[in-house]
This record gives sequence, structure tokens and C-alpha cells, in this order.
Amino acid sequence: MPVESILIVLFYSVKPYLWVLALFLMLPVCEFLFIPPDYRLMGNGMHLLVSLAVGILTGLAVPSLMMSQLSYVVTIADWAALVLIMLGISVYVWLILRPLNRGIG
Repeated sequence: MPVESILIVLFYSVKPYLWVLALFLMLPVCEFLFIPPDYRLMGNGMHLLVSLAVGILTGLAVPSLMMSQLSYVVTIADWAALVLIMLGISVYVWLILRPLNRGIG
């Protein structure tokens, strides 16, 4: 399977949730653009707490996004996949928030 086909499948699977990703990106970008560095909300280690909170909330929301229920997560493989989704989202959010709050200069 060529790479183009894989990218097309990935794009069509993400397409319904692009508005959610845009909402997640709006807060840190607006904070970076409009709030001076001295008054920013996420300073001194708050990035980690916010990213962990988003990861946990996303992990709780993933079963409902996939038309399932949290009670169906029974086996060790299911729990491992859910925990890895939480960790992956947490790392992703941390990678977005950390550079945005450092400032330009």
C-alpha cells in the first residue's frame, strides 16, 4: 500500500474531529498572541498538569467517540490501549503547549 493511500485513510478518519482539534489549539494560541509573558496562565510547570488532565479526559471520552462504552474495556489489552491513548494525547498536548508559552525571544 503506498504512503499516499495511508495518508488519505488517515485524513478521512480525522476529518470529523478536525473542529475538536481546532478548539484544542485555540486556547494556547490566543494566550500566546494576546497575553504578555508575565501574565500567562500556564507558567511554572502547569503544562504538565494541563496535558495530563487533557489526556485523562480524552481517555474517558474515547470509548464514546468509538460508539462503545467504558464498561466494555475489560481485558488487559483494552486497558493498555486506553492508557497508551491517554499517554499519547498527554505528550501531544505537552508538545503543543510548551513551545507556545516560552515566548518569541
